[in-house]
Amino acid sequence: DVTRADPGLMERWDRVPEGYRIHSWRGRCPDGLIALFCAGRRLINDAPLDDLEYPDLSYSAEFVRSVEAMTIASGREPWVLLAATPEGDVAGMTEVIVNTFSPEHSEQSDTAVAPAHRRRGLGRALKGRMWRELRRDAPAVTGLTTMNALSKGPMRAINNEMGFVSGPRYAIWQAPAERLLVAISENAPPTMAIQPMEVNRPTAPRIIPSSPRPAARGVPSASASRRAR
Repeated sequence: DVTRADPGLMERWDRVPEGYRIHSWRGRCPDGLIALFCAGRRLINDAPLDDLEYPDLSYSAEFVRSVEAMTIASGREPWVLLAATPEGDVAGMTEVIVNTFSPEHSEQSDTAVAPAHRRRGLGRALKGRMWRELRRDAPAVTGLTTMNALSKGPMRAINNEMGFVSGPRYAIWQAPAERLLVAISENAPPTMAIQPMEVNRPTAPRIIPSSPRPAARGVPSASASRRAR
């Protein structure tokens, strides 16, 4: 509930530290800022992964443009604030996706600050300014949802101060592919069976009909490692 935030607190947050320039746009990123936007996107690679093994994303201009185009085509409008240094390097960014069909179900997307620019109030400044712009220019946006790893303490603290409340918890499970194939095969519905392929082959496992089998058992939790988000 966006209205839970204290307007006075958001106004105090909306003070960009000296030396930073804020770029702002809604919808498609200006061509002249696309390289800076891609660099801002890459900041999210620094987010905690706990015990997951996950490769960094390159966020090329082509990839960022394709995601942006799909977002806009689906009736959702990106609102972006991006902080840059005097030298033109990215220092931080935040993005809200405004749902034009159902504004009360909009989304707080990525917020990230480069390691060299943390502990200066930049994250709060970006979030505070975004909140004020939303309340001024899009008052129908009364609700925002977001996701954060439980280990991402600083961002969760900012969200708590803004009035975000905890919702459902999600988990990502990661395990070697061959163990997952075995688990899926052992627990497939009675009318289906999994025929494993070589793990390193690009072809996906084939699903073929089989004769009825006993009721499926639960997948053992020991076959995967858990990461709460």
